[in-house]
Amino acid sequence: MRYCFPIAKEKGLDSKVFGHFGSAPMFLLVDAGDSSTEVVAMPPREQHGGCAPVAQLASFPFDALVVGGIGPGAVAKLTRLGKRVFLAKAVTVQENLDLLAQGALQESDPAGWCRDPGHGHGAGGGGCGGHGHGHGGR
Repeated sequence: MRYCFPIAKEKGLDSKVFGHFGSAPMFLLVDAGDSSTEVVAMPPREQHGGCAPVAQLASFPFDALVVGGIGPGAVAKLTRLGKRVFLAKAVTVQENLDLLAQGALQESDPAGWCRDPGHGHGAGGGGCGGHGHGHGGR
């Protein structure tokens, strides 16, 4: 199984999962079988989701995305591409891989989700785009 994680700084499996899919500056692809990784950098953008991350990632092989927050439009697009979407519960990529192995991560449906009601992304929460708030890393 190959997983995709939004990240802000590349530190391999110790990378922190970024708070929101549409604002991530890069993604880490991880092969769960051999723990090999690949970084996919997003082009600079002026606005949230402006780089069209689904389109940018479409040519890279992965089975599922693990993210702190994501909107329903992105979930629907990823689902149409055959990608599963899971909500990250831990800080690092490795911690979330461990939770995936235990079956402990929630899988999204096309409605997307907002992890915390205040939509704060400072701690990697929330998943609704387009309501005028900042998207910091975790």
